[in-house]
Amino acid sequence: MRNFLIILLLSQLFFLNGCATFTKQEGLPSMAQIDRWVDNDQYGLALTSLEHISPTEKLFAAYVKKRKTVKVLAIAYEKAVIRETKKDLKKSKWSEAILTLNTARNNYPNSSLIHDRYNMVLKQQQKRIHKFDAKALLAHAKLLSNKLPISQKDADNSPINIVAQWDLQSLKNELTDMHNRLMAMTEQLLDDNEIRLAEKCLNQAKTLAHGKQELASIKSLQTKVTHKKRILKKALAKRTAERKQRTKVSQKKKHSRKVSQLITKVNHSLKNNELVNAEKLLMTLARLAPDSSEFLQLRLKHRHKVDKLVYKMTEQGNSLYRQEKIAEAKHIWEIALKLDTKNKTLQVQIRRANRVLQKLEELRTRRRAAVRQ
Repeated sequence: MRNFLIILLLSQLFFLNGCATFTKQEGLPSMAQIDRWVDNDQYGLALTSLEHISPTEKLFAAYVKKRKTVKVLAIAYEKAVIRETKKDLKKSKWSEAILTLNTARNNYPNSSLIHDRYNMVLKQQQKRIHKFDAKALLAHAKLLSNKLPISQKDADNSPINIVAQWDLQSLKNELTDMHNRLMAMTEQLLDDNEIRLAEKCLNQAKTLAHGKQELASIKSLQTKVTHKKRILKKALAKRTAERKQRTKVSQKKKHSRKVSQLITKVNHSLKNNELVNAEKLLMTLARLAPDSSEFLQLRLKHRHKVDKLVYKMTEQGNSLYRQEKIAEAKHIWEIALKLDTKNKTLQVQIRRANRVLQKLEELRTRRRAAVRQ
């Protein structure tokens, strides 16, 4: 008996050890199995299986590396799903987008990004359905309202006509039901922030209301509509103000950037003595930042360089003029005048040079005529 108990105990120990070994082997799937899950986009299974890797695992480093790779692929999968659903929604393919997101949720249940996108798309789709239902309900309500006078007239003209009376009562019952449906739809549209459509449903419900209770309900809903409109108006005003502020800041940054670029160009032109180009740039800068200290400094620097160069060129032209090199002198003065367009001295000297050159040309013409004779 004792030997039997010992054998039984040993058997149980061996069984437990075998189970432990089996659990360890089954705890981590093979690399091939993980690759199959990844190939089928089953990132939930792949990542869950790699969530806990024992440091005593023989292939510990390989499994850790595999987990990092799968995470990177899972992130890429999330982005691909979001990208695909955006394209579908842009083409109004709502069913395809929801199906894609639902499949992605099953493949990767731990993805909050996919879950949030799925819930958002479902909410948007539900709002779209509510809008379609509301428009259909309004069309039906108008149709019934138009039928009421005709049915009432038939019943009044034939008081003993049971069919006409029955049709009138059925229509009234249908209109009462329509009133209740319009009121419920108004509530739903208010929750969806579809205020205009909610107001249309409420106005249509008003035409079908007769009892005090119905009128009280309409008044209560009208208060909600007015409150919602006020809230949305404030939100719209806030968004408009924020948009204007962003535009103002953007324009200010753009203006500052343009002024900075112009200042750099002016400095470059002054450094290379490109004074005509610097003058053009300064004129543009004067329109953009006339009170800027940098602009005023650059204008003074440009004026100083121009004055210095014009004086030098004027003296050079005077020297050539005294040497009777009239055309060369005039050319130098004209270049200087482009730098200082309001210089009276240069204008007088150029006119004088033109008169001298004209007289010289007349003398040469006379000489050529005398030689011919």
